[in-house]
Amino acid sequence: MSFLSAEHVEVPGLESLQVLASTTPSTAFVALNLREPPYDDVRVRRALRAGMDIIGLVEQFHPGARVARTLTPPELLAGSEMAPLPAPDVALAEQLLRDAGLRRLKLTLHHPVGRDTSTEDAVLFRPLMQAGLLQLEHVELAPEEYLTRLRDGKMSAFRTLWLADFPDPDTFLYFLLNSSAQTVYPVGYRNPELDRITSEARVSIDPELRQQLYVRAEHLFRDDCPLIPLYHERVHAAASAAVQGLRLHQTPPQVRFETLWVDPNTTE
Repeated sequence: MSFLSAEHVEVPGLESLQVLASTTPSTAFVALNLREPPYDDVRVRRALRAGMDIIGLVEQFHPGARVARTLTPPELLAGSEMAPLPAPDVALAEQLLRDAGLRRLKLTLHHPVGRDTSTEDAVLFRPLMQAGLLQLEHVELAPEEYLTRLRDGKMSAFRTLWLADFPDPDTFLYFLLNSSAQTVYPVGYRNPELDRITSEARVSIDPELRQQLYVRAEHLFRDDCPLIPLYHERVHAAASAAVQGLRLHQTPPQVRFETLWVDPNTTE
């Protein structure tokens, strides 16, 4: 049994294997440190979001993933109104930057060794760079330094993927956004109304009320734009036909090896 990246699912030679795919309660996003200018200005954050080619990023580098319209994966907020697909709007981005007193934005993305996203980011930020609105740089850090700066809230901007350990909106909207819960990614975001409703939702036993509160939180999140959602990943795995009981679970570990067994009578 082996996990596959999305781009390898269609490669020749897998015909004799069983290949499975499953959604995961995950969201990849760009995070901005709201304690540092110019990211403390919501117009700058919205400008970045407006000018990014998220669809191009997903189509080229993450086939099978779902373009994110919300921070919470859509299956966890069933029936909620979805935001439109995020198409690049360079004119809007330019206007927002000008309103914030900027003609060009310098964005420095930090990443640990082995997690360089510069090739992807050349596509993601291409509309802004081609318009002369963005200067993009990448800084590689040793894993220990990266984690320390991340934990201490001393990273100006970075990309990451959040994989929830439990499929519930609380694991996204409370743990990533509530100002008292930002321990993994302390980006300095604080909205008293969002704090109130996410705190209320996580202790409510009324499913309809929880749904309403989390939908409201998503709207506040979209207005404030502390993070820029990119996509919801899918997980893929391949195994020989002899492996029985293979199932992909939404939350880690996606494969429960204790449930697998090998049928010696299966012909490869």
